[in-house]
Amino acid sequence: MKHLIYAVCAIALLSGCAQVKKTAPKEGREAVQISHQTQRIEKSADKITLSQPQVIHSWHFASANQQNKIPHAAISGFDKKIWDENVGHGVSSSYIHLPKPVMHEGMIYTLDSRLRLTKTTANGDVIWDLNIREDENIPAVASVGLAFDNGLVYVVSGDGVVYAIKPEGEIIWQYDTKNILRSAPVIKDGHLYVLAANNELFVINTKDGSIAWTYKNIETDTNLLGMGNPAIAHGVAVVPFSSGEIIAFDDKTGQILWSNTLLSYRTFNQIADLSHVLAAPVIDGGVVYLIGNAHQMGAFRLKTGEEIFTTPIGGQTTPVIVGDALFMITNKDTLVAMNKYNGRLIWEKELYSKTEKRVSWHMPVPINNQIVATSSEGDVIVFDMLTGTETKKLKMEKLFVSPTAYNNGLLFYTDDADLIMYR
Repeated sequence: MKHLIYAVCAIALLSGCAQVKKTAPKEGREAVQISHQTQRIEKSADKITLSQPQVIHSWHFASANQQNKIPHAAISGFDKKIWDENVGHGVSSSYIHLPKPVMHEGMIYTLDSRLRLTKTTANGDVIWDLNIREDENIPAVASVGLAFDNGLVYVVSGDGVVYAIKPEGEIIWQYDTKNILRSAPVIKDGHLYVLAANNELFVINTKDGSIAWTYKNIETDTNLLGMGNPAIAHGVAVVPFSSGEIIAFDDKTGQILWSNTLLSYRTFNQIADLSHVLAAPVIDGGVVYLIGNAHQMGAFRLKTGEEIFTTPIGGQTTPVIVGDALFMITNKDTLVAMNKYNGRLIWEKELYSKTEKRVSWHMPVPINNQIVATSSEGDVIVFDMLTGTETKKLKMEKLFVSPTAYNNGLLFYTDDADLIMYR
């Protein structure tokens, strides 16, 4: 057993800050860099198969669907810029967050850093925009997340309000949780799930904005910006908390079915600051895949929590499953491919940036039997899924979130709140 996790965490902060716009919180999006020694992950000689890529026409949640299972997309390419459109205010020292866009029936919904909602066509034409808040007290983390469900757009603001909005731009209800919200919303069977910075889960009825049920987990003194959004399937809602605990609830009653904690047992020092779970759980069939920041990930039975495997590896971005393979970006800034059934390593590639800045890497994007890694500094690196062979690298616009495979192309959302479609 070896010493593990001595960290310099420049972005840790008290979870209760970020309430005014003049002083941005130090939560930040800059990746935590962890100095540690690890046990070697077992190498796999297993042959894997991949699912067939499909053209994507809808993207309703931050991670595409309620299972957080990113689809393997078919696109014609991303070498040519087709259109670009500015949709509001980008990130700055005062407003520091941009959520992932959502898409439905040829329409793209974006939220800028100051709670401005915009509806844009798949050809880049703006239909309307709506300033959800006009007052002077917009928080630094104003725009937390978007979702589309059952004909409505849902917006989560950092200072605790959830909004339901018609596709024509009319707000039909809003609910103030009186909390600091930090996760993108996920909706299933008329229930909207959202997490607060103090580890309180709110489950809201989408019909009228009333509370269905809540759960309060242990509050942590420090955490990182953001929280992984819940995953829901087969009557089970799997919710990650900043304490490192993952809890599975009955999605109708809120009854706890099982729980687990993503703190590495391979360490003498378990540092609570780094147990924070930023990656969303991913449900694939009857299995849920959990990635923690504190050097631990694993696969568990969805209904019971029974362990299938655990692996000494940590990360902050949601993993991607394609066929038999699981792809994730680790805290060591490597892209790994693993066998999803046993956790064995298929290949590992070191990522890099051409700048001297410390960059953060986004959730990988699966397209055309390739996996695309993108960074906050505009690095784009493409790898063959089966072999890990690098097939392309280029420099593009600075991105706050990973690009979205949509409508036979790649849709980028930049730091400047520019929507750009490439094919």
